[in-house]
Amino acid sequence: MKRTALLALGVVFATVGVVSAQERVSLCGTGESQELLLTIGAAFEKANPGVSIEVPDSVGDDGGIKAAAAGECDFGRIARPLTEQEKNLKLTYRVFAFLPVMFVVDPAAGIENLRSKQIVGIYSGTTVGWEEVGGKRGKIAVVNLGANDPSRGEVNKRVKGFKGIENPVGVVAATTTEAVDLLSKTPGAIGYLPGSMAKGSKLKVVGVDGVGPTATDVVQGVYRIGLPFGLVWKGKHTPAAKRFYQFLKGPEGRKIIKKYGTIPLDHL
Repeated sequence: MKRTALLALGVVFATVGVVSAQERVSLCGTGESQELLLTIGAAFEKANPGVSIEVPDSVGDDGGIKAAAAGECDFGRIARPLTEQEKNLKLTYRVFAFLPVMFVVDPAAGIENLRSKQIVGIYSGTTVGWEEVGGKRGKIAVVNLGANDPSRGEVNKRVKGFKGIENPVGVVAATTTEAVDLLSKTPGAIGYLPGSMAKGSKLKVVGVDGVGPTATDVVQGVYRIGLPFGLVWKGKHTPAAKRFYQFLKGPEGRKIIKKYGTIPLDHL
């Protein structure tokens, strides 16, 4: 065989060797943290050309836990704590960020804070004017999210009496994007949004029972309306997975987490 052919063949083998040596780190699970982890993964890949970060479409919290327990993924993405039964799977669980769910209003309403009782009154229809809760005179326009929306689930859980409202008034937005649009266009509107959506809007974020969704109050556990973004895994990390987790918890990852409207956390 001629020398040029041998050299060409060597290049082919070398190229195949590079492809096979590519390390992969997979993160399976909930869709709630998918966009954030895709962004962090892309930044990590740029800094680590030999590693591919895979963040597939949602299979839910349960799916992420099962995949991690079975060794099918390096990490399971979840947006809730483990149940007592799931703790028996002997997984490591770590919260890396917290996405606050924030109540927002039309800035013209003149409101800084609402009590849980006042929120329940507004969403049940017994309170119809902003002046009734200390704001400026004007009609309240209620925007709600669907029964299965994670943000609504958090409001049901954390705002006393909200879950018990039999027939909430107002408009139900199909998605958080639609909710932002409705809230931004409607005079006197009130709604609730994940922090990543509220941050970029011109809506007024209000406190609940005198507590706001600030980083300090979240870290101290005072403000609890929101989703804990966590990862679970079984056994020891691969070298690539370990580097990714260090990146996630390090200054580069924390910077992206904050930019997303989420608060970096070490625990809850």
